[in-house]
Amino acid sequence: MNIILMLLLISLLIIVHELGHFIAAKLMGVKVSKFAIGLPFGPTLYKRKFGETTFLIHSFLLGGYVSFPDDNCPENKEELNDEDAEVLPEDSPLRFKNKNGWQQAFILVAGVACNVIFAFMLVLFCAFYWQKIPTNTYEVFVAGTNKPQDTSNILEKGIQKGDRLYKINGIEIDNPQEFFFVLQNAKPYDGKVSKEKQGEVLKNILALNKKYDANSIAKQGSVIYLPKRTYEEKLITDKNTALGLKKLDDKEIKLNAKEMSLRDKMQSQKITLAEDTPIVEIANAWADYYKPFDIVILRDGKTIEYKNVIPDKSGLLGLKISYTQNYTQTKDIKTALRATNTYITENTRLMVVGLWQLVTGNVPLNQMHGIVAITKIGGDIIQHKGLMEGLLLTAIISIDLALINILPIPALDGGHLMFLAIEKITRRKIDEKAYEILNSIFFYALMLLMIFIVGNDIFAIITKQF
Repeated sequence: MNIILMLLLISLLIIVHELGHFIAAKLMGVKVSKFAIGLPFGPTLYKRKFGETTFLIHSFLLGGYVSFPDDNCPENKEELNDEDAEVLPEDSPLRFKNKNGWQQAFILVAGVACNVIFAFMLVLFCAFYWQKIPTNTYEVFVAGTNKPQDTSNILEKGIQKGDRLYKINGIEIDNPQEFFFVLQNAKPYDGKVSKEKQGEVLKNILALNKKYDANSIAKQGSVIYLPKRTYEEKLITDKNTALGLKKLDDKEIKLNAKEMSLRDKMQSQKITLAEDTPIVEIANAWADYYKPFDIVILRDGKTIEYKNVIPDKSGLLGLKISYTQNYTQTKDIKTALRATNTYITENTRLMVVGLWQLVTGNVPLNQMHGIVAITKIGGDIIQHKGLMEGLLLTAIISIDLALINILPIPALDGGHLMFLAIEKITRRKIDEKAYEILNSIFFYALMLLMIFIVGNDIFAIITKQF
């Protein structure tokens, strides 16, 4: 039932978006031929005409559209070929294309605007009803420890149950993801070393083995003396990267299979080579070591810093972690409006950053998820955290829907706005045939992308990624 409820909430967002176009078109005196939920693939589940508009529900529910008699778009071809459709004169004021620029822009942007307004109203409703709004920040605590053999040196440092994890490598921890990100990227023997560390180790190896230079290949059976092993540099990053909103700028040298095998055999400061090996490979293997980090905790209102904390080879500390969501209390109109605005603004910023990382290729396509995953996650949130959390997620999805639709991509609202702007700037009409072909190409490309994302969702659910 929770999954069905989440699906209904997402469907409501589509209706809100298309209703924005519908109302704006009516206000501007444009005939609306169709108001559809879903896209025209497969059978039509419902079709009925009210006044001049045909209302439809398609079996392919991923999306929706409002179409006009003069649309050049794939979903309107049935209407254009419908013998019962009213044929309007080319100069009819009921046609979208016969409206002036600002009227057309108003109709195009109305769907996005309604999604933003609806998101704001949803969050504001939660603020009034719930009397609190999440801040998207958390307090992260040590809830206990695992078996001693599974821990790193953190227990030796004196960390205790109930300590609040405050900073890690200078990053203030207000989300558990930041903490786990640093742990996973600081685990020892990870098969990567910085150029600086490799250069330092290579220099020291050459100082101990003077008959070799940086280009030498040591022969099988040679004894190579190694310098005292020292830690690698701390991982230095920022909050956006730690939150997964930005790709880690990883410029480290990656060890090959031979170097990692050699590294695992190095138990002392002297090694006898089992095969011919370049000195550089020996340096890479010896340089791959521990990446300690610093943790600041809060205990009884005081900060305590632990330096050179080492995770185990799995990137774990042997700590059990708990966290609590931070909320802004909203017990009056002023605080409710302020908290709503902050919640919408912050989540929009995060989505813009995430979208930019996706567009620039910093986030791989296999991490893209869509309606199937959202429905599953939303259902789980409603079940475990309640309806208010589900409504807040719906508000975020509504903003996301607005952001995607405003992108300057043909077949989306932003693409239509882009072409409208080009026409006004150049004072030349875009060739209708070329416009139709371009919209069709991008429409079907977006459909293929949607199918790919659904595949990602199904795979993630099957493999229990969420």
